[in-house]
Formats: sequence, structure tokens, C-alpha cells
Amino acid sequence: MPIQCKKIVSIITHMKAHPDVFREDKEIMFYNFCDLSVEWKSKSTVDMHCLSKAHIKKEKLMKIQQNKPVFPFVEGRLEQLTSYLERNRMTQDFGPKLHSFIIQLRFNPDDFYAIFHSAFNLAYNKFKTHIP
Repeated sequence: MPIQCKKIVSIITHMKAHPDVFREDKEIMFYNFCDLSVEWKSKSTVDMHCLSKAHIKKEKLMKIQQNKPVFPFVEGRLEQLTSYLERNRMTQDFGPKLHSFIIQLRFNPDDFYAIFHSAFNLAYNKFKTHIP
């Protein structure tokens, strides 16, 4: 009977066999899609997990999410922020709760509103410098 040599398997071997599926952190191999650590010394353990329904489902979901455009979401948030800053640069009313709180502390609301306008103007100008 011939002697069988055991194949040497390493984390790198698995990562090359399944690109974009694994990441390595301090000699521990993790599945990217499942965020689980894996016993990498046994090839069958790795292969069985990669063929499992749970892994395949998470892999498909991750690939779908990677293809979704991020730009429309970011663009929408920037539009909301622009609108918020522009509105509060000019507003004369910051709400009845804030108004009554300022009066309760025995301050003049108009003095505070000038400070708020100044702060919103500064924030708006910095925002416009970085986000045209």
C-alpha cells in the first residue's frame, strides 16, 4: 500500500481557492459574508461551509448590496443638510420650546437668535466650501 502524503493547507491556500470569501486576522480566518471564524486546517470544513445554504444566501445578499448605488443616498442626505442649513440661517423662529427656555433663563431670545444665525451661517459656509 502506497504512503499517502498529506497536502499542506494554509490560510493563503484557502484564500486563493475562494477569492473575496475570506479574510485573515492574526492567523484566524474569517468568512467575509458570514463574519464567522473558520477552522482552516481542514479543507473539508471550509468547503462544506462554502457550499452551505446559509453561506450561499449571505453571499448573494452581499453581492446584491455591493451593486446598489450609494451615490443617490448620499446625494439625498446632502440635499437635506443643505436645506436644513439654509432654512436655519434665516429663520426667526427656532420653536416655542427653545423660545420659552431662553425666556425662562431670563435672556433675550433675539440675542440668542443672532448667535444661532451666526453659527448656522458659519456651518453653511464651511459646508459649501467642501460640498459645492
